[in-house]
Amino acid sequence: MQANPPHLDHIEDLSQLRYVNESSVLHVIRQRYGSSLVHTYAGGNSLLVVNPMTLLSVYSEKVAQLFKGCRAEDMPPHIYAVAQRAHGAMLSSRRDQSVVLMGRSGSGKTTNAQHVLNYLLLTAGQHSKSITGNE
Repeated sequence: MQANPPHLDHIEDLSQLRYVNESSVLHVIRQRYGSSLVHTYAGGNSLLVVNPMTLLSVYSEKVAQLFKGCRAEDMPPHIYAVAQRAHGAMLSSRRDQSVVLMGRSGSGKTTNAQHVLNYLLLTAGQHSKSITGNE
């Protein structure tokens, strides 16, 4: 089995690996987790989040502010990026959007749902006129 070059050890999107297989994906996830990078894109609009089982500073309001209004291609992998993408798509298309959280019991679905909701509450405060249609 061929291995990816070392410069891909911390790649943000697994779909950009030269060799995509179970071993290489686990290696990247392990390397990123060891650097407290618990979010990794898995191609398209998919985000893989490894539950750190502790509260990290990457979920602060200060970090959330950095994602507000950003374009998808400018955002690193993060649950706030997913929330921002859904919120931006809702505002531009004026259509409902959804975020689907999947995983085993204890994997962090509820916690990530809380992060999404907190981010949307923070963001919606600035766009309340757009959301209600009152301009």
